[in-house]
Amino acid sequence: MNRLFLLLPFLIFSCSQIKQISKSEESKLILELLEKYIVHDSLYETRTINKYLLPYEYYEQEYSEDGDLAPPPYGYGSKNEFDIINSIELNPFFSDSASIVHVKHQLLNSEKIAKKHKLSTLDIVNLAMNNEDQDSWYSFYLPIFNADSSAVYMQYDFYPNGFGGFGWGNGAVLLKENGEWKYHDFIPGWIN
Repeated sequence: MNRLFLLLPFLIFSCSQIKQISKSEESKLILELLEKYIVHDSLYETRTINKYLLPYEYYEQEYSEDGDLAPPPYGYGSKNEFDIINSIELNPFFSDSASIVHVKHQLLNSEKIAKKHKLSTLDIVNLAMNNEDQDSWYSFYLPIFNADSSAVYMQYDFYPNGFGGFGWGNGAVLLKENGEWKYHDFIPGWIN
């Protein structure tokens, strides 16, 4: 019971630091971030974009009988809050206690949140998207914000010859500087 009273102020403080925005503001922000990401990493040449954001698959940390950390489940979409904060590129922006709680909340609710947003309103004309090749496409994951929304982690998967074949995925960190989102760092992902 005493632990609960010690934890309660932390949880109240953490939740009070998280800025709430409306669904339309959230959608505009997601589209703005994706457009910056697409342009910066030149993800617009002869490709199609999946109109749905992908959710993350949250997993709990598991340990072996020897106390060693077990590997995460297979797949680049499997994440937990420790994957985010243990990344060298992300640690400076996501390692405070409020961000850890916020990241976990976003990951746990990513399926529900991702369903609310369609990417069909991305401005493919201004992005110079060329959707001629319907067999290759990008799928973007729900952006993950730190507690004060000053940093965001973004991730995509790319399949040049259809789903399940050869492909790769990467991530990036964008930072909000003087009210504008700026691309900060590339995070290498997977390839098969």
